[in-house]
Amino acid sequence: MHEALDNAGIQNVFYESQGTAHEFQTRRRERNDFTPRLFR
Repeated sequence: MHEALDNAGIQNVFYESQGTAHEFQTRRRERNDFTPRLFR
């Protein structure tokens, strides 16, 4: 998906949470990364 968005010229951010799957720690890391981006 990231590559397709780049090829289409759409600005995006790829975030990978190392060592976790779809679990609480992943959501927590994603939220901590994403929330400050909302207010830039």
